[in-house]
Amino acid sequence: MSIRLDPVVMHARFYEGDVDVTPGLYCSGSGYQAHCIVIFLDNGYARLSGLDKRVRLSQMRELKRKLKEAGVKTIGFRRKETEHVIDLTKY
Repeated sequence: MSIRLDPVVMHARFYEGDVDVTPGLYCSGSGYQAHCIVIFLDNGYARLSGLDKRVRLSQMRELKRKLKEAGVKTIGFRRKETEHVIDLTKY
């Protein structure tokens, strides 16, 4: 029998400005702005859950860059009633 374990969930925290992001969420006070949960699938797709309007465009660009570095090819999320899908292979 063979077993492979892969991380499938990530907690992304967004901060305003230059903040030490090492402490846990319970310590986040200064600059903490928003968070979302990232769920990874085997096919290179990542689903963002809990993303809200407090996340700035520059923060979203940084998240896309980091997810692409982690091997993600496509991300999907819902804002209000609209479903968004972004192909990271184009960036």
